[in-house]
Amino acid sequence: MWNLYSPDGMQDVLGSNCSIKKDTEKKLRELFRDNGFSEIETPVVEYYDVFSSAGSELALRSMYKMVDGKGRILTMRPDMTIPAARVAATKIKDEKLPAKMFYCGKCFQSDIQGGGKQREFTESGIEIIGSSDPFYDSFVIYMAVEAMKAAGINEFIIELGQVDFSNRLMEMSGLKGDDLDILAKMIDSKDFFGVNELLMGNKVDDDVKSLLLDLPNMYGKVDVLDSVRSRTGDKRLLSAIDNLSEIMTILEKFGVSEYISVDLGMIKRIDYYTGIIFRGLTYGMGFPVLSGGRYDNLCSSFSKELPATGFSISLDLVLAVLYRNGEIIADSGRGGTLVAFLSEGMADAVLVYKALRNQKVPTEFYPYSDEADMIGYAKAVGMDGIVMTKGKGKIETIDIDSGERTLGNLEALKGEVL
Repeated sequence: MWNLYSPDGMQDVLGSNCSIKKDTEKKLRELFRDNGFSEIETPVVEYYDVFSSAGSELALRSMYKMVDGKGRILTMRPDMTIPAARVAATKIKDEKLPAKMFYCGKCFQSDIQGGGKQREFTESGIEIIGSSDPFYDSFVIYMAVEAMKAAGINEFIIELGQVDFSNRLMEMSGLKGDDLDILAKMIDSKDFFGVNELLMGNKVDDDVKSLLLDLPNMYGKVDVLDSVRSRTGDKRLLSAIDNLSEIMTILEKFGVSEYISVDLGMIKRIDYYTGIIFRGLTYGMGFPVLSGGRYDNLCSSFSKELPATGFSISLDLVLAVLYRNGEIIADSGRGGTLVAFLSEGMADAVLVYKALRNQKVPTEFYPYSDEADMIGYAKAVGMDGIVMTKGKGKIETIDIDSGERTLGNLEALKGEVL
């Protein structure tokens, strides 16, 4: 019986829904290509070692695994960044660094649940590999803004965090082991009542405790950074703040400050991030549709030290947002003209078809025997109109919306469209 269904978390994409998705992919490809990025395509199936050597706990626990004919463990890629790092470390020569790459492809994660997320999903994104210059972090974030716009989302915010800041602050708490993990999860979920209870049960410096409990208020524009800077003398915390401040200054020059905010309580959710991290949030979705950051140690998994930064955007989540907000309508039909004919009108139908195609009108053939079925089909697939050829140069046009019919002949139609 399972031959009638798709596996959980997988789906078929049909008709106009598929066209909308492919059009969105095209817009992102054009955006990335026009800004100096070259497209790469990596295998959907990789060796398990590609991800295990990268040490990404999230990737390892969410992978679909299989064994090849030689007993080697393979996996369906759970993300695009790690394969991109492999490509940069093993295939790109030093003189071509930094490598500016983009991709659009399917990924698979076995533990995705609900909220519009799927176990099979399409990611598009960019990576700049081979430079630690903060300018590239800023440019990647700028491109994230442009990607959201290109995908059709106009109301959104890109939140910036800093791994060094959150890691150092939690380290200064003095908590160890499970308590430190619990603290990170509470901060990430904004459970600051829980944070307070956890800190009360441990000896934590008052200044550090004050900063940890005030993390929900460390959200906003650049003035947030100035406020935090005045409350600490720790060099690592100040360095992280300075890094964020520099990136925000560059983003101001790009003219995208209205889309940018700081969230110093942001905790990295992917193990390989090392510096700036960010996520794209919009209305109608309770989790990010875009995420990225700096990952300076990932390429060392492939025997080459290359600092890097990048982001990916989920096409499936973007489209879910647009559908929910009514900005696109599922199965709205493809439009165009149905060229319908009886057997004796086939030659004329070919002439009509070619004439309409020369005018770039979306056109479809339909040999019919029952007129009611033909009209029903045209309505079902969302055609705008019908041209019926009846032989001997006779035609009849039908407007789908109004139902109005017009009799004519092929010569008249030639005068209009040929």
